Amino acid sequence: MQIMIGALVLVGAGYAALRMTGAPDHQKFDAYLQAGQTCFETQNFACALDNAGLALQEDRNEPRALSLLQRAQAAQERQQQKLEAEQRQQQLKIQAIEATRQANAQSEQAALDRQRQEAADRQVREQQLQQASRAVNASLQQAQNALNAGEYQSAIAVAKLVLGMDPSNARARNIIRQAEQQLKEALNRTRIE
Repeated sequence: MQIMIGALVLVGAGYAALRMTGAPDHQKFDAYLQAGQTCFETQNFACALDNAGLALQEDRNEPRALSLLQRAQAAQERQQQKLEAEQRQQQLKIQAIEATRQANAQSEQAALDRQRQEAADRQVREQQLQQASRAVNASLQQAQNALNAGEYQSAIAVAKLVLGMDPSNARARNIIRQAEQQLKEALNRTRIE
């Protein structure tokens, strides 16, 4: 009987020693493995990796835990690559939108610059036309004064200058015609006398 009690004590001590030396706890292992599988199925790969790691701490050679770890690592890497690709795609879209915005802004600015330049050119042309019109009117007045003063050659010369600036000016043609006619009459009177 003492031998039997001694054997039981030895078996009990051996079992306790076996438990203390790291024999796998299958309940914990199964719980970690199940939790890891659930995390994997819901695509929570970090959780799957954590639980696979805990399961492997219970039994480091268990093929199901190793498989879960490898699958979770690969899936997490694919997920990260997909996320990075989406971020790159989003960045490209943002850059394209910004490039389009800048191109539109430059186009609008160029259109505004053209409008300003056209307005400035119109203003310059209008000023030139006004100056030319004032010069024509002043010359016509000078020619008319010369005609009224009997300075027919001067009236004709100034009226011809006006026709050089404005070839269709009827008033200048009329002054020339009057001056030539009065000059002719004056020459005829001089001959008669």
